[in-house]
Amino acid sequence: MTTDPTGAVDATHAELARRRSLGPVVVEEVESTVDGPRQWFGVYRWDEVRAALSHEALSACLYHDEMGLGRRYGEVLLGMDPPAHRHHRAVLQPSFSRASVSGRLRSAVTTPVDAAVDGLVDGRSGLGGRADLLPALCEPVPVRVLTALLGVPADLAGLLADQAVVLGRGEPDRSVEVADELRARVEPLVRARRSAPPGDDLISVLAHGTVAGRPLSDVEVFSHVRLLAIAGTDTVTRAMGNLLAALLTHPTQLAAVREDPRLVPAAVEEAIRWECPAVSVPRIARTDLELAGASIPAGSAVRVSLGAANRDPARWAHPERYEVTRAALPHAGFGIGAHSCLGLHLAHVLLGHVVTTLLGRLPGLRLDAEVPRPVVVGTDLRAPTHLAVRWD
Repeated sequence: MTTDPTGAVDATHAELARRRSLGPVVVEEVESTVDGPRQWFGVYRWDEVRAALSHEALSACLYHDEMGLGRRYGEVLLGMDPPAHRHHRAVLQPSFSRASVSGRLRSAVTTPVDAAVDGLVDGRSGLGGRADLLPALCEPVPVRVLTALLGVPADLAGLLADQAVVLGRGEPDRSVEVADELRARVEPLVRARRSAPPGDDLISVLAHGTVAGRPLSDVEVFSHVRLLAIAGTDTVTRAMGNLLAALLTHPTQLAAVREDPRLVPAAVEEAIRWECPAVSVPRIARTDLELAGASIPAGSAVRVSLGAANRDPARWAHPERYEVTRAALPHAGFGIGAHSCLGLHLAHVLLGHVVTTLLGRLPGLRLDAEVPRPVVVGTDLRAPTHLAVRWD
């Protein structure tokens, strides 16, 4: 399942388009659960996706089981509903504000990119440079950014990255093992931060954080750290890979950005619309509700398709095309509503710096003609399988 750089629609997006054509709310499969059968519905159009993500009666609680391993480590922020979600998110929100990531935290975001590109430049031979940007840049940089933001030792990078990798493989027992390993390393750091004056690193922010007038518990702090590890490594790697795949497989768009660096923010935004890392998010109806004229009984699940909404032809002309000069419209790639991406501003700074640095330091950056062109693959999570490039 791929996104063809020629603009052809791949199997995943073709299926999303088919479901989008079925109507505003699609009746889908019945899932067998320990509590009995659960009816699934799907929304695939921009208006209905926006409405679903903003609907107060649609709960994100499924994430407690999927990402929280059955609440073993407390509730995960991604699965909380108001008012708990609002209170917990408020602890971290200031650290991820536009002012923070563009100011005092900017070096934590940009330094790992610069170091990775230094390695590419230093490895260049007399015949020019050649590398696969996935292992050379997209995979190591996000976790190095995360270790800097958390204020944890660099040797925790592998364990942080493993949280998402193992979870994505659907290995619950191994997921518990790597989570327990991370918890054993993080808890002493939390205790040390609690006994020290508040600092800017995220471990300190959480260790001194309060919710409804009480300190966050150790379990709550670890739950937030683990979610940051999942969202801040694999998801960012995918977003970075999709962005670079978009530019490298669209030479005219790459040339436009190279000629006018002011287009870099638009290139980032359009890439997230064109190929967002997560295709859909789940919601559970807490009460009987109506969505776009359809009745959804309490306890039913709703599959909210970000990927389909971002290619809704009712909102974007030729949505399958990657166009950096496209008129800017809000999209669903970073989510919508209360659960919109906490790291939105960080992603903009990081991804923008990646593009600017690569184009500035790797002259003539282009795809390696001796290697098959990269394609974006995946049904639920999307990313390219490689990014083989050359430069002068």
